[in-house]
Amino acid sequence: MSTRGTMPRHIDSQPQFFWWEMDEFLVGFFIFGLGIIIGRWVSLLGIVAALVVISMMKRWKEGELDGGVQHIAYAAGVYSINPVYADGLKRDFWQ
Repeated sequence: MSTRGTMPRHIDSQPQFFWWEMDEFLVGFFIFGLGIIIGRWVSLLGIVAALVVISMMKRWKEGELDGGVQHIAYAAGVYSINPVYADGLKRDFWQ
């Protein structure tokens, strides 16, 4: 029995949230959330700041490879790529 499904167009592509990639959405949501937490007119400033930062991220990511933000987070020790390479701050040299 064969099951039909959709094959992703690019295997390294990040999940999309509306028209943004997931890392862009998370950064924008975080900045907007900070604006709401601070309150009043800063929430409007948070919307503007989030859109500006997202557009700057998009421009930066155009010239980079897919997954550049994840690799930067891994090198900083914030994100683990898989169970084998869990800590980016630990430097292992295989001989």
